[in-house]
Amino acid sequence: GLVLAFKPMVQRWANDGKNPEKAWPVVQRLLPFEQRPVQAEVKFAQPISLVGMTLAVLKDKRNGAHVDLLALARSQTQSFDQLFDAAETRENDFANMSPLFDPVAGKLDVQGRSVRTLFGRGMSSRKHDAEGDPVEGSKLRIDLTDATGDHLCFQYELEHGGAPELEAAALEFLSEFKLWKTP
Repeated sequence: GLVLAFKPMVQRWANDGKNPEKAWPVVQRLLPFEQRPVQAEVKFAQPISLVGMTLAVLKDKRNGAHVDLLALARSQTQSFDQLFDAAETRENDFANMSPLFDPVAGKLDVQGRSVRTLFGRGMSSRKHDAEGDPVEGSKLRIDLTDATGDHLCFQYELEHGGAPELEAAALEFLSEFKLWKTP
């Protein structure tokens, strides 16, 4: 039936998302850059038009950190805000896709703009132990929404480290991008 009819489309969508030549332009719309960053490796990037979101997965070549980008349409402000709400992160379905344990809200200066962050430990969606169970990692979410585009959540994940270590590594990673578009 219907599932089989969609399978080739879904496979093409997934394959396009993994193709660096197709994925980098998607990343560039979210995190603008003049030349392709050398520290970043794009693993996947694709819009999901039906739900008004764009997903991108990158890797920091320096330390192996996982970087998740989630862009949401402006109409999704309430769902987006819950990603940065320390109280909501355990209760809300949307934020619970990647819950943080004992999250701590903070602020970070990113390329001249003070933005909100949320730091905590959480189960890794990518790292597993010998039994195949997810392992815990440190995650830092940074709100990189600018004045004109979609909401943008940048999540930086390392196996170990406190907020200061992840903040420093994330800022260094972001230094190859030009974040704030001037209207």
